Amino acid sequence: MIVCLVILAFALVGSIATDIAREEVERIETTTAADTAWMKQMRVRSAQLVTKAKDDTQRKMLEQLAEDFRYSDPVSHADVKAIEGDIEAAFKNLEQALTSGGDLAAPVEQTKQLLVQRNAACKLTKN
Repeated sequence: MIVCLVILAFALVGSIATDIAREEVERIETTTAADTAWMKQMRVRSAQLVTKAKDDTQRKMLEQLAEDFRYSDPVSHADVKAIEGDIEAAFKNLEQALTSGGDLAAPVEQTKQLLVQRNAACKLTKN
């Protein structure tokens, strides 16, 4: 009888611990999905720009930018929201330059530099 009670107690403790662990994993998954949404969106947008390139020079610049986004830190953080806003603005300038047939070198370079700043800031938040 005592052995059965001990086994039941261990089963209850195990069940409670499993529920707590599951809830924590679900909370972390939800947070991570929200924290990576911005970068996923920018990866898609940068890949779409490659298809709009008008010549090989533009295509190479835009492919490199898309690759830079692909290998950037996927997790956003409150400390990099301002830089991400700057990246959004630079990216819109790039989209406008591509649409209007303007020079892409400056907007691509500006976007790349901001992305480097963001990645450095993200790295600092992880230490």
